[in-house]
Amino acid sequence: MKGEPARYVDGDEVDVHCVPPKLVAHTNFPAPLYDRVGGSGALVRTPYRMSNGHGFHNQPERREGLYFPTRDGAGTVVQWNKTWMSDNDTTSKVFLCFDGRYFIDQEYITWADGERS
Repeated sequence: MKGEPARYVDGDEVDVHCVPPKLVAHTNFPAPLYDRVGGSGALVRTPYRMSNGHGFHNQPERREGLYFPTRDGAGTVVQWNKTWMSDNDTTSKVFLCFDGRYFIDQEYITWADGERS
């Protein structure tokens, strides 16, 4: 057989270099988390929050479009509903999902240098 002869390496001869994951983005305020509601396109606010400065190391899933809010009695947005028609209540929004489950409003995200989704 052609090729280089096999060489066995002792564990003392190997240098292992660990490269830390590259930071893609981080939260700039305590961010409320939203979860999907079936196939409706609606995002419901959960009782969970992401802390200020929480870092993300992977590119997010992105949802964007026209959304209108559903508010509770105190005026807090409890749900964002996707719509196709623009009116006075709709807002162009972008939601990002870094963990495969919860969405964060892009307003709460600061991108690392050179990164953008």
